[in-house]
Amino acid sequence: MKQRLKTEEDRQSAISFIKYMDLNKAHRLTIVQIRHKRSIDQNSLLWLWLTALERDSETGYTKDDFYQMFLELFAPRKLVFSKACIISSSNMNTLEMTMFLHHIQYWTIQTLSFQLPDPDNYKFDEFLEHYKYYM
Repeated sequence: MKQRLKTEEDRQSAISFIKYMDLNKAHRLTIVQIRHKRSIDQNSLLWLWLTALERDSETGYTKDDFYQMFLELFAPRKLVFSKACIISSSNMNTLEMTMFLHHIQYWTIQTLSFQLPDPDNYKFDEFLEHYKYYM
């Protein structure tokens, strides 16, 4: 049985199911927290920021250069055959992508003195309006 637990009713249903299982037979119970992949909004924000850096950071880097550099610097690693491999942004979940974006934001202000506003910032609409035509 696979069941998604989102409500108290779901929880009680699962508890009841387990409570009345036949203990004369072996069972395996696995509970896994569901993590969603990163949102399209996060991906759009990432590429908006990379576009801004390409156009106005005066580094000569393209947005793809920045993307690869940020993956090397900040992306989570996954062990594959005992080797740490970088996870691309398309394979990050929402939490991993959030952390990735925060690291980029901090790095650009510290290293380039370049402000990348997030959508909650009052200057974000102006930022978006300026760069959206270059994407």
